[in-house]
Amino acid sequence: MTTAQIALTDAEDHALAELAAQTGKTRHDLLREAVGQYLVRFGLPDRLHLLRHGRGLWKDRDDIPSLETLRGEMDRF
Repeated sequence: MTTAQIALTDAEDHALAELAAQTGKTRHDLLREAVGQYLVRFGLPDRLHLLRHGRGLWKDRDDIPSLETLRGEMDRF
């Protein structure tokens, strides 16, 4: 695990301290949770998710030649 130094405004620092007191978590834990949630929401998506999301993307298109047509074109050469 690595460490990172961040700069907080006084208001952010105060809110973080209050949240830590309310939840019983340390400020460190709250910040790590926040970074984790941010990365889940805005981070780089994993490859498997992208592949599943793109599955069937072209299934209803009729302007793309069929695989058989494309292969037939290559057989002529």
